[in-house]
Amino acid sequence: MKSRLLLVIRGKLGDTLIAWAAAAGYAERHPEAEITVLVRRNYLPLLARERGARLVAFGSRVEMIANLLWLRIARPCFDALAVLWGFGPPIVWIARLACARRKIYLNSRLAEFFTEFPAEAADEFQLDSAWRVLCCLDPGLPRPQRLELPGLAALRGARGSAIGLVPFADEPRRNMDAASVVALAAEIARRHPGDPIWILVDPGEAARIGAPLPPGVEFVSFATLEELIDRYARLKAWYGTDTGPYHLAVAMGIPTTTFFGPTQPLRNSFPAQPNLERVRLSVLGKEHCEQKQCARPLCLHRAVANFAGAPCATGLEETPAGCPLRLHPPDALARNA
Repeated sequence: MKSRLLLVIRGKLGDTLIAWAAAAGYAERHPEAEITVLVRRNYLPLLARERGARLVAFGSRVEMIANLLWLRIARPCFDALAVLWGFGPPIVWIARLACARRKIYLNSRLAEFFTEFPAEAADEFQLDSAWRVLCCLDPGLPRPQRLELPGLAALRGARGSAIGLVPFADEPRRNMDAASVVALAAEIARRHPGDPIWILVDPGEAARIGAPLPPGVEFVSFATLEELIDRYARLKAWYGTDTGPYHLAVAMGIPTTTFFGPTQPLRNSFPAQPNLERVRLSVLGKEHCEQKQCARPLCLHRAVANFAGAPCATGLEETPAGCPLRLHPPDALARNA
């Protein structure tokens, strides 16, 4: 008898892809299972070509509730509801409205609404939370080793000709500054002679650079996720900061070089991800920085400068008082791992 599962992924782009990898691993191991995934509507272009699950999308909280009520009325009760990623009041609404014999959450914080949760453990990788939830259904489920979206990867074909550079994230402490972007673009041009270099930005972000670009480098904007996927389908390599589009590049099989500042390179990747180079200051090791108010991330800018063999425009005096780099001698910042 096949099982019927409702999996919930309610996060940002990178969170969605990481949780999907866990769901895809479960689906591959249990092809007999009927899996429904509740996911944000704006991320449907990421997953619509993938196999193994039926997608139910929501754009707003009202639409999410409507979909859950429809599932409750029109479909048989699920064997299990499992939240792979998601927090806050909307997750409580999901627990209340979903008809499921078992209800599994990431941890014990919502024990009033969810009957099960995995044992507390330190996450070595960001994917571990979603994976451990699914281990409640299959204790022998292997941990996903790589992030892959075969449906999107197939779009690339033989079209890859440009080099992509994504310098901005959704928080200032993971943004490259103008000097970093120009220096990195010049180094990419040296490593990929003759290839066009695209600095991929949202409309209006190009003005944040405010500096002349090296020859062969241009801004290429995207306004929607579909447009970003189209740009990625024409890339032969990707460089950039730790952000959701980094995970998309990896998932599409694009050779990727990611620069990490405050965040942890190992945690924010998969154990055996191919074609991925992670660059960070050696002195930071596995340390995670909690200085979320940082607007001039020396850790990131210096890692890029070291990689490009260029001077760094950010000084230690521009960092918050709690910056971990203040505990180390200046010459310790000259080496990348």
